[in-house]
Amino acid sequence: MKTYKLFSALAIFGALQPVLSQTQSDVAPALMVEKAPDKKFEITDCFNPKYYPASPKMFQWIPGSVYYTLLEDNVLNVYDSKKNTKAGFNVGSKTELVEMFNNLIKANPTSVFKDAKLGGIPMLKWLRSYLQNQKVFTMTSYFQVKNHVFSFKITQEGDKINKNMEYLTSLSENIDAQEITDNISKSLFLDNQLPGLNIAWVSNNQIFVKNYTHETVQITNDGGNGIVYGQSVHRNEFGIDKGLFWSKDGGALAFYRMDEKRVTDYPLFSIAERPAKPSTIKYPMAGDSSHTVTIGVYDVVSKKTIYLKTEGPYDQYLTNVTWDPNGSSIYVAMVNREQNEMSLNQYSAKDGSLIKTHFTHKHPKYVEPQNGPLFVPNSNTDFIWQSNLEGFNHLYLYSKGKLNKITNGNWEISGL
Repeated sequence: MKTYKLFSALAIFGALQPVLSQTQSDVAPALMVEKAPDKKFEITDCFNPKYYPASPKMFQWIPGSVYYTLLEDNVLNVYDSKKNTKAGFNVGSKTELVEMFNNLIKANPTSVFKDAKLGGIPMLKWLRSYLQNQKVFTMTSYFQVKNHVFSFKITQEGDKINKNMEYLTSLSENIDAQEITDNISKSLFLDNQLPGLNIAWVSNNQIFVKNYTHETVQITNDGGNGIVYGQSVHRNEFGIDKGLFWSKDGGALAFYRMDEKRVTDYPLFSIAERPAKPSTIKYPMAGDSSHTVTIGVYDVVSKKTIYLKTEGPYDQYLTNVTWDPNGSSIYVAMVNREQNEMSLNQYSAKDGSLIKTHFTHKHPKYVEPQNGPLFVPNSNTDFIWQSNLEGFNHLYLYSKGKLNKITNGNWEISGL
């Protein structure tokens, strides 16, 4: 067989290979670099599992803290990134967390989630950590077992660590999309209790919200028959990957509404079945009528919905939907159907009115905004904007009405 030297590919492969070391000690695992072997490889070696990179398992930052988690020897440990050591507590071992879950099931023998089973450490989604007072530190997360949603919290009171697992809700079997956030809005606290979680999901093209009071509210009624709610729009262009957007404090939910009624049907055939079965989707062919997208905002307290007044052609693109830090307004990148002009607009989350157009970009070929504003800490007006308008994706600081370059050169910003 012909052999190849995989110079650049293997060099990159080796350089990106994180290897955990000292996992049995209290020292934070180091990310080491292993040089690619100086030898000839068969082309089939590219697919040999022994050369696969070793990655940290269940690595996840805990927002609002200096902590991150790592799975080691069936224990989900917590590390302090400032001290570079293990924290004085962990999330729990496989045995501990499974036992907590089983006890929760046993304590609710007639519950709707009695069919849920946990086989190991759950895939926790950390939402936030916050200091309630000088002695109480709480970290909040959630996880799912089938269509059942549970919360998991760690609270530190002095030297005492409390771990609590609770059942939140059971979602519909047919879920098209969902988004979960923790509620930290002071106006939504109940009797000085710790904040709860707000859950939004889409089932049969209708949006449902279960808020901090555990009440489930259906906030749309006309979904279906060409009306799509709370899902990705515009064929997932411009970085669009979801259709539900909670405000930072959990007090309001923005969502996409897509009207596809004027879009022609496109036939598809499924060959997974015998005989093949036909189905249709809505697909806007080049030059034909496209869908119409609008953005709604649901207020958790008032239970009212308003729509942003995004005036313009029916087939424009509404992209990069981003809440400002205090939850009072929403930023939307507006792109025309020709995709050669983009305006970043700011809208009021209370009445949907246009507050301001911050800047407009034009290009003879196309514009392609992929990321919404990333706000500077402790600011509700200054943000970082990514743009490839000059040929390479670079960072710009928007402050006092002006965009100023942060990075420059013939290379790309791939992540921030």
